[in-house]
Amino acid sequence: MRRPSRPRRLAAVLAAACAALGVGLVAPAPATAFQSMYGVRLNAVEARLAALINSARTSRGIPALTVTAGTTDLARDWSYNQAVQNRLYHNPNLVAGVESRGSRDWRAVAENVGRGWDATSLFNAYMNSPGHRANILDRSLRYLGIGWVERPDGSGYNTQVFVDQYSTAYGRTRKPAVGGLKDTRTPTANMQVASFEGWDPRAYVVRSGSGIATGGPYFPSPATGDQSVRFAVRETLVSSGGYAEMRVRDALDLRHATGIRVKVSAVTSSGRPVTLQVGTRRELGSHVVLGTVVVPSGGSFVTVTLPLPSGTKNFRNALYVAVTRHALHALSGSLSDRRVSVRVSDITVIV
Repeated sequence: MRRPSRPRRLAAVLAAACAALGVGLVAPAPATAFQSMYGVRLNAVEARLAALINSARTSRGIPALTVTAGTTDLARDWSYNQAVQNRLYHNPNLVAGVESRGSRDWRAVAENVGRGWDATSLFNAYMNSPGHRANILDRSLRYLGIGWVERPDGSGYNTQVFVDQYSTAYGRTRKPAVGGLKDTRTPTANMQVASFEGWDPRAYVVRSGSGIATGGPYFPSPATGDQSVRFAVRETLVSSGGYAEMRVRDALDLRHATGIRVKVSAVTSSGRPVTLQVGTRRELGSHVVLGTVVVPSGGSFVTVTLPLPSGTKNFRNALYVAVTRHALHALSGSLSDRRVSVRVSDITVIV
């Protein structure tokens, strides 16, 4: 079969009406934990939508779709983009996106986008829209990428990317799922959130401001017995403001918690101690600084328990460990020595 013209195929997809925008307001579904489907760790809405899509297909004798890492990264990126702008629209760079994320040799590609409050009503809206329904039930499509990102009001944006070809050479997901209100767990006893016994898909590194470079997260081999994750920060240009931080995404209701315990170490090129900032945040929402930790250079771990102020007890979906520009400046008067490697070993909710 000849490969169809990419612009024609993409135009047909973009012509599909965005009927999913009209999903009615409904009460959130009961909370569930993150789960994996075909090796890709999904949040509750992503997992439920994928299950509903495959149920619709298999009940009609159409093979189920395989959720894939690269297309899921693409779908999550586009869901995040829509949520930031609070605007529902298709990805104009869909073809380039699928080609760079494991589907270079595609023959068919499609995309659904929608906004809603829960997986079931959003799925029903897709199935009641001819264009979205056709993509879901297309027999030529074999792989699925799926993303869901919530806004502070609890509504969210969903992207579904369908392709007929995928290469596992892409590797693991690189965009962790964003926790939402439907993923929330409420610890009633001390709970270890992460010990980092090898690769953890929830951890990622971000930076803000110019003149800061980051590396990581880096995970050691489980065979070494090192249960930590590392990220590196350095200043490349003298300026004011900015930070770099490692975040660990999850979805916790902290109403019963009294503190967060974290175990950290650092190595600096100047040999001076570094001040780390620890806090919690919502993606697309506010953040709360829990406190700072002064960590000596040399790699020895420091364990600290930081109290949770009342403003943190509402829903948060990421804990962060940050190196600010001010902390980098304190390391040395020389730009070349404003470097630090930080390890995080344990994150525990204290109740």
